[in-house]
Amino acid sequence: MAVATFTHSDARIKFYTDLCVQRHLVPKNHLLMSPNDMTTEINEMKKFYPANDAQLGGIKKRIAQLQQMGVTVADIPDEKLFKLTGGQNGTASQYINFLSKQIKENSDKAPASEEQVATLSEMFLCVTVDFESWGLSRKINLEGGLWRRCTSEEFTAQIREKITHKDASHIIDKYRAIFYNWKRNRASEEQKKLIRNLENRLIETKKPEVVELAFDLDGNIIELDDAKPSRRDTSNPIGYEKIDEDLLGLFSKDTAAAHINRLFADIKRKEKNVIPDDTHLEELRILDTVEAVMKKEYADLSDIAFKLEAIAGYEDPELHESIVSLLVEDREEGNDYLRPRKDKIRDFMLDCLDNKAIDFGCIIAMCEKNPIALEIILHQY
Repeated sequence: MAVATFTHSDARIKFYTDLCVQRHLVPKNHLLMSPNDMTTEINEMKKFYPANDAQLGGIKKRIAQLQQMGVTVADIPDEKLFKLTGGQNGTASQYINFLSKQIKENSDKAPASEEQVATLSEMFLCVTVDFESWGLSRKINLEGGLWRRCTSEEFTAQIREKITHKDASHIIDKYRAIFYNWKRNRASEEQKKLIRNLENRLIETKKPEVVELAFDLDGNIIELDDAKPSRRDTSNPIGYEKIDEDLLGLFSKDTAAAHINRLFADIKRKEKNVIPDDTHLEELRILDTVEAVMKKEYADLSDIAFKLEAIAGYEDPELHESIVSLLVEDREEGNDYLRPRKDKIRDFMLDCLDNKAIDFGCIIAMCEKNPIALEIILHQY
């Protein structure tokens, strides 16, 4: 028995198939549908207003959020999602309201989501964010009353352990604008990469393959009889230590630019400091002059000021104005001139400590090779 076939206009076929696509339905074979059958199909589909993509995405997002919070809620297959009606009073909107209510009711006891943990971890270096009010600490206590700054990994572990979904939302909402404004002013990735490249140029990365000459304890040049090739290249840093990764993360764009200029200057000085001929090697044993020592102390003190600004996260012109040459040139200068300058430097150091931007042990380590800085932080003036 032959099967009847029907002919429809191209416009009507397109209208029918477009409706099917909008309703997430598989079009029937129009050749087997009479004009009345197609009209009935079209009218039935026109009565149904499906949920839009935004609503469907909102449902999936809330289900995933509840699952991350540990709430048992099953995924809805697409064929059921596509049957939800749209509009403000449709079944899709009602289901979104139900899921949102579940999120609100469970947020007090549910842990922070992975997305929230990632955002809070990114805020770790921003000292303006008051994590301590929520029981988080940037410090790790050690024996004997000592402590150290925790790593970003340790801080992330604290977030997972102590912060609920509700608390995470509150912290993020409260500090979002402050954090992103702070983040926009941090050093760019290009600046950080350039700093690391310049640091590598300041560090001797390889030892010579054959060592033929050396200095004894008295500074005399001796020749090695059994010079042997080095079996492997080993790191041999000389005169420079790389900036800590977290400290580099605190650099503003301006601080990074100033630091890059200093690195270029250091490299230029290093490249000029070539090994002299054998006839001039003895000059290497001459002690630095008093003027050279004072010049280095003054430069190191200025460098400490830049590091403190990077740690604090802001610049202070008065800090640099307080660093004058008389601090190292004339230690006996009257207190009326030097004391307020030392007080300003010390106040900036104490602000860094009070804001927990750095711990006391780290600031002592930063200042230990500079007598003036050490005198200021220990208030021995």
